[in-house]
Amino acid sequence: MSGFGFDDFNDRNIYPGGWTEDMAPYVAQHLERFLGKLRELVDGESGMMVVIR
Repeated sequence: MSGFGFDDFNDRNIYPGGWTEDMAPYVAQHLERFLGKLRELVDGESGMMVVIR
């Protein structure tokens, strides 16, 4: 989370915008879940492809 920039999200209009520092716990919670799932897949010799358009 130390490299996560809310200003970058707002500048790039990611999702609806309006990101603030107090949203860090929300982002961290979902990031931890995502990374946990990714680790589970890697440990099982599987993978995941994420496409963002």
